[in-house]
Amino acid sequence: MRGSLFLWFSGSCRLGGNHPNFKHIHSQILVGREFQLNGNTYSVFVDPVGFALGIMKNGSETERVSLDNLTYMQTVEPWKKWLSEAGFKDELDLSLHYDLPDNDLYKFDAFSKPDDAIINLWAKNRTIANSAFENLNKSVGVPSDINIWPHHFDTGTYHELYKTDGATDRSIGAGFNPADAMVSEPYYYIYGWYKDKEIDYSDKPEQENGKWIVSDWKGAVLPISEVKDQSTVDDFYKNTSTYLKDKLK
Repeated sequence: MRGSLFLWFSGSCRLGGNHPNFKHIHSQILVGREFQLNGNTYSVFVDPVGFALGIMKNGSETERVSLDNLTYMQTVEPWKKWLSEAGFKDELDLSLHYDLPDNDLYKFDAFSKPDDAIINLWAKNRTIANSAFENLNKSVGVPSDINIWPHHFDTGTYHELYKTDGATDRSIGAGFNPADAMVSEPYYYIYGWYKDKEIDYSDKPEQENGKWIVSDWKGAVLPISEVKDQSTVDDFYKNTSTYLKDKLK
């Protein structure tokens, strides 16, 4: 699905419902960060399957508009209207806090709904990813939100394993990423980070599925073409996270 569909989101998004008050875990929608206005809790959402933009108030959908054939600015207008009705009085800051890739996927006149087969495949893959990161949370033992980052649109987690004086010095990051220069198809990834030293990968274990990459970027990847089902992804993360946790002790 074209990354441009989600450019209007500022901040991270979550898929499905890792937030304790979110009840739409099976609805396959993308929900933005919650915010408070006049004693109510709001969040913006995108429904990729229904190809719609909407807003929730106190956990329930209150508004939605079809994205098909809308320009970017036409999606902003209902958003402004909803905010005004909710009591927002200030200027709306639409500036992005990240840089977008300079390629044709991010250049468009109006949104156009993809074929149902593409949307359904996208929803299936993101649902598997969301479940995999819920399981990874349990495996690592350090909870993490499951976010979708708007600047490169990967579903990801970040596990802060150890801290010194409140600052993280060892962590594990993981995600499901669109194809890029490193892997030519969508893929799962995981990496470790150690503030004070390089991680030694000389004893990295062989993977039944996926592979380790030790170059400018260091970690393990699992191309989507190697994913047979949910268990393939879960096994990949269980094996790699166990290794990384041991290296980061």
